[in-house]
Amino acid sequence: MAKAADWAERVAQWRVSGLSAPKFAEQHGIAANQLRQWAYELKKRGMKVSESADVPTQVRLLRVIPRQESHPAPTSQTNSGIRLSIDGAALELAIGFDEPTLRRVLAVVKTATRAAQ
Repeated sequence: MAKAADWAERVAQWRVSGLSAPKFAEQHGIAANQLRQWAYELKKRGMKVSESADVPTQVRLLRVIPRQESHPAPTSQTNSGIRLSIDGAALELAIGFDEPTLRRVLAVVKTATRAAQ
């Protein structure tokens, strides 16, 4: 039987993987319910689950394809440092944007993407 420390490492790997519990569990030969139960149990015990760089992560690459748009480019009024457009949705970041706000926005997008899978 695995120890709590072993499960803490598995839970950390699951969290940084970006995979759903069933997908992660299938890849690692464990039960998804057991993975979720240990995540709950470790939190209840107050054990910190590392999400540091020591835990292997899965890298996903996104192919960026520029496209010609029918509307004019942003004007100098927007003072855009970065413009990201995916499937008709656009995000413009002005020079000197607020990083914490961007992190929250990306977390929402990530959550929505996982829910759509």
